Amino acid sequence: MFGSGFGLYGHLPALVELGKKVCIPLRYKPAFDDRIELEIYRHAVSFVDKENLSGMDLAVLARRPADNDALARQAILSRCRQLVVEKPPARTPQAASLLFSALRAAGVRHATPYLFAYCDWARDCKRGVEARLPSDITFDWHFNSSRAPGNWKAVQEEGGGLVSFYFIHVLALAEYLLGDFRITDCRSTYENSRSGLSMTASGGPNTLRGIFWAGVGASNFELSVNGLAVFAAETPFGSMPRRGTRDPRVDLLKRFYATEVFADIPAHHADERCDRILKAWASLVDRLQQVNADTKTAAGTGKTKYLGT
Repeated sequence: MFGSGFGLYGHLPALVELGKKVCIPLRYKPAFDDRIELEIYRHAVSFVDKENLSGMDLAVLARRPADNDALARQAILSRCRQLVVEKPPARTPQAASLLFSALRAAGVRHATPYLFAYCDWARDCKRGVEARLPSDITFDWHFNSSRAPGNWKAVQEEGGGLVSFYFIHVLALAEYLLGDFRITDCRSTYENSRSGLSMTASGGPNTLRGIFWAGVGASNFELSVNGLAVFAAETPFGSMPRRGTRDPRVDLLKRFYATEVFADIPAHHADERCDRILKAWASLVDRLQQVNADTKTAAGTGKTKYLGT
């Protein structure tokens, strides 16, 4: 398992609770020791000097996008059998597409944990769609983020930023609920100390509309279907992760691993779904770059940059 952040407090607990033993590079031991909530998993953890992917049944890559890309390509040469690559899987959708093509050509099974699809509220929405009930799904997601400007998660060129680090979850949700969807509208908004990104996507008779805000302020997530409120919490995953306690996303990761990683048969049409998400990611990036080039809205004015169909 590679990564000293979500790899340790997300993936590691999920794997151990599923009965797996986990090997971690020795250089991550200080980060492991610094999180008291991980002590209960120590019995299943081995710290190793060499970061060698050769012959591994499964490698979990939860580092920066560029690092994950490089490690995944190393896995091809090392004949690693299976990878879990955290989102975003590379710095750009084009780089991710090239990487996954190389993994498929080498016969390396891979999956990326887009966790919205494993939330109970998303599964309830999916059942409505599968019952052929036209659904207008809307959400409003606010995330209290104070990323330092130098942190890669705030830098679009490094695979961070609103689209690649946060909103890619929404693109994966649209694919999960709508299938082969299309983006019909997208906007980026700057208001006081917050940045916002909204999108409307459609697939058949169903529509997903949502807006994400990042910046100073309370975190909350509200979801409605056909005008009726169905879910509200601090985050789409329930409560906010708090240091020293079990992360609420661990249970969703366990669902992901059971369905996409440890199942004897790969998830149905997994490659096609992956390609649709990457295609939507590229489309959204291109649309927003175009609208930003076509407008001269200054940050902090509260005006909206818009591109519809």
